[in-house]
Amino acid sequence: MISHEMESERRKRGYTSGLIPPNIGDNFYKIKEFIDKAHYENYITGLYMPVSRNKIKQIVKEFYNLAFKLHDVCILPEINSSLLLNYLEKDNKTTEMFLALVKEFTVLASPFYIPLECSIGSSGGYCLDCDGLDESKIPLINCKIIIFGPSKLSIGNYASAISGTQMDTIRGNVDNFHDRDIINTLIEKILTYEYDISLFCDMEKFRILAIKFTMQKLLELGNANPQSNYLWSALISSIKAEELFDYYVNASNEGKKQIFADVQKIFDGEMTMQQLINKMELTVDYERAIPAMKRNLSIK
Repeated sequence: MISHEMESERRKRGYTSGLIPPNIGDNFYKIKEFIDKAHYENYITGLYMPVSRNKIKQIVKEFYNLAFKLHDVCILPEINSSLLLNYLEKDNKTTEMFLALVKEFTVLASPFYIPLECSIGSSGGYCLDCDGLDESKIPLINCKIIIFGPSKLSIGNYASAISGTQMDTIRGNVDNFHDRDIINTLIEKILTYEYDISLFCDMEKFRILAIKFTMQKLLELGNANPQSNYLWSALISSIKAEELFDYYVNASNEGKKQIFADVQKIFDGEMTMQQLINKMELTVDYERAIPAMKRNLSIK
């Protein structure tokens, strides 16, 4: 049975599959066995070195300017946020009236104009929750991006969040909920790899620890917990992104350009995530996933 949370995700973004957690099987435990051998806690403290917010924006913006053509997104200026939030609390709200307010009080602009905040907790992009309305008709309304820090870790956080604004703009370009963060994670990996190899190496260890934590939480919570499918999405997206990055880093210049071209097609709505997965034969099978993660961890 699809949970309330997954039904909301389906309405907002047009997912057609991955709305129910998969079963934990032998493949899961084989990957976990490899992950459990990773002990990198003492080697990633450099990720928390401070970096100014302006420097983070500069690094990420320069990368995107060279690699992609980003689309404008719907942004809710903070000064107008109370107007829309107050309307959403009304009992007699309608989708049509809300869309009129969206047209009047939001702006279409570069994702780099989304307010950027720093936190010592969670990170990511935050959109307005329009529960109770026909979310299939409402554009995703970007309120803010939160990054960890600001620190070296924030560089990847911000790159991933900017990618997320593009992936979420076109409803239905990701078919499977479990694949929603593949491109965001891939871009985070490519940017840190091309910008600073030592940062990439620390980030790769950090990601392995994140996968380890996610797998442990899945075992603790079980699939009945409403949060489990979000954890499955994080896990599956991370593993497929490892495989896709493994291809990128070992590809010719033409192969790398093709990866960028395919990501741009997804941003443009000319290719779906599933089409790229089929093209690159991405899986979560341990026989491919573990060698890819080993090669990525061995990069110096």
